Parts: sequence; structure tokens; C-alpha cells
Amino acid sequence: MKITAIVFSVIFFISIANWFFGYIGYNKHKIRRNSWGNKNESEYRKVFMKDLKTISNVKLDSFNIFIEKGYKYGFFSSNQTNLLTEKVKYPYQISHTDRTNNSKTSYSFINPRGRNYDGIDSVGYHKEIYLKEPKIKDTLKMSVRKFRMIKENGKDKAIWDSIGYIKVFEK
Repeated sequence: MKITAIVFSVIFFISIANWFFGYIGYNKHKIRRNSWGNKNESEYRKVFMKDLKTISNVKLDSFNIFIEKGYKYGFFSSNQTNLLTEKVKYPYQISHTDRTNNSKTSYSFINPRGRNYDGIDSVGYHKEIYLKEPKIKDTLKMSVRKFRMIKENGKDKAIWDSIGYIKVFEK
């Protein structure tokens, strides 16, 4: 009976420590989040604002792009949503599909930091676009790239080929 209580206590302590260092320890509740084009997640979290229109020279597979409210995870759970609307300078963001086709096709904005797009207020570390208002005034351009492996000097080398472009705009 004593051994069972000790084993249970150890397992309980390890579970709590794992949760603390795996969630609280990494400060997941302090980092701004993005649904990365998952419209269902955005609607579930009640941050979805509106879809954006696209024109592309390639067929888009499972590509979504829309404006959503900025948010962070809750303190105790990533299922909780804390809105940023009154706490930050840029409370909205453009959410788009990052990768599709088993991560072999990638979508990214073309140099949003280098060109002064009208309507873009801020650009994040991974080229996320943050907005003061839930609208864009200018047409944004994105690249579509495909991943492939080649042999070079007997070694595998990863190549990202540009296969097309997407223009993103509001009505």
C-alpha cells in the first residue's frame, strides 16, 4: 500500500513538472499566436474577421488567407484564447496557410519589409503581417514555392523552387 502511494506521488509530481516546464516554462501564454490559415481554428477561437480575395497563376491546394484578431494562448491551456485588441498597437493580423501538400508547398509574402506597402502596419519575425485596422488597402504579393531533394556530389540537397505567385486583396 505504501509503495503504491509513493509510485502515485512520483507519477503525479512528474506530470506536474512536465506540464510546468513544457507549457509555463516556455512562456507559451506570452507569445502572440496565429492560426496559420486554419479557418476552423480561427472561428473556434472567435478571432476570424473576414476572408481576403486571391488571384494566382498556379492552382492553389488548400490555401486560405484571411484577417483575424491577434491573440495569445491562455495561461493554463493552449485551448484558451486571450484577445489582444486593447493591449497592443497592432490588434489584427493576416493569417494564411503556411504549407500544404505534406509540407512540400510553401506560401510566403514577398519581401514585406523591403517595400512600403500601403496598409501594412508591422511585419513579424516570420513575415506575419500585423494591422491596426482589419483591412488592407494595397494588393499584397506572395510566392508559391515547392520543395524537392536533389543529389549533388553524392549528397542530398534541399531545393525550394519558385512555382508561382499569388496576389492578395480586398474587394
